[in-house]
Amino acid sequence: MKVGEGGRRAIPGGAVTEVEDNGEALRLLHDGTANVLGGTAWLWAGRTLLRRWMCCSLIEAGQMSLANVLAVAQAAGSIVLLGDPQQLEQPKRGVTLMGVNVSALQHILGEHQTIPADRGIFLPVTWRLAPSICEFTSEVFYEQPPDIEARPGKQQLIGGPFTGSGLWVVEVDHDGNRNASDEEVEAVADLVAKLTAPGARWIDEHGVAKQTTGDADSRRRTLQRAGEPSL
Repeated sequence: MKVGEGGRRAIPGGAVTEVEDNGEALRLLHDGTANVLGGTAWLWAGRTLLRRWMCCSLIEAGQMSLANVLAVAQAAGSIVLLGDPQQLEQPKRGVTLMGVNVSALQHILGEHQTIPADRGIFLPVTWRLAPSICEFTSEVFYEQPPDIEARPGKQQLIGGPFTGSGLWVVEVDHDGNRNASDEEVEAVADLVAKLTAPGARWIDEHGVAKQTTGDADSRRRTLQRAGEPSL
């Protein structure tokens, strides 16, 4: 369950309910209707939540200030900080006092780029990166190449506009499109069509080749995201 906009409604495809009102969300948690509640720091910093829950997990704690973490920590008996400041760090605006511009997770890391064994747990498996990309990021952005296992080792594209796994660059000529680009929307639509066309396949983690598929709704969402103004 998460607190959002648009009133109380079920999220298609899962046992998730979205509610608009903080009080309603807390009531559902109190009476057992919900067993997990997601919300912003403003929800969890309320006085009525003082030490009410067993654990509070803070997602992307590398972006969350120490002050905000201290404010929400009072809601639970323990907190878990999840994130990677090397990937997403705390947004900074203007000039701040020393230490204020450092996230709570960065305070724990100190001068380290990966979490020391005596301060937390470093997850040694990635399900998102091809081995070649994983090796590059580990060497360039971390203290030393950590022993990370890249599970998508066998996954790759075949029979379409791209072959293999990794990153590709598609150049799109346009000029003066500061907030949106119809040319990029058309390029994305063309790529989606080619990647899901008959004969375009992908190899899964077991080495089995499968047809790349995409339904109408996923294509529509892709085009909607591609057409959103870029800031």
